[in-house]
Amino acid sequence: MPTTVDRDATIAVLRRTWAAIDDLYDGLTEADHDRPTCLPGWTVKDQLSHVTSTEETLLGLPTPQVDVSGVPHLRNDIARMNEAWVEDKRSWSGAEVLARFRAVTAERLAVLDAMDQAAFDAPSWTPAGPDETYGRFMRIRHFDSYHHELDAR
Repeated sequence: MPTTVDRDATIAVLRRTWAAIDDLYDGLTEADHDRPTCLPGWTVKDQLSHVTSTEETLLGLPTPQVDVSGVPHLRNDIARMNEAWVEDKRSWSGAEVLARFRAVTAERLAVLDAMDQAAFDAPSWTPAGPDETYGRFMRIRHFDSYHHELDAR
């Protein structure tokens, strides 16, 4: 049975989590952005690139055409897609990735704010499976964003 989640509560927690990520990254040096994290091959900046890129995907932007075939830890199509987005932003400065994060999450929050509960209850593919709701996907987005904040810390 598909999962129904409260639209207002889910948007509020996404807003708070993205604000916490913004606060964390605000003022980091390039050396801070370049620090490795627990995820194979990913830096602090890459964590932010990933969160940003997932939201770019949800805005309908196409996945960058980047060759990630030589990355040994990628085991499925979602991992390859995530890595392509991250690799596409690797040449960006930390400040550029943060600016993009701010712009993209502001746009996503505007989209989410314009949705009603019925849109959140609509059927949607999610990383948890195909027979779920858009609201469940947004709850997963919060979980993913929060964990990548922890990874960056």
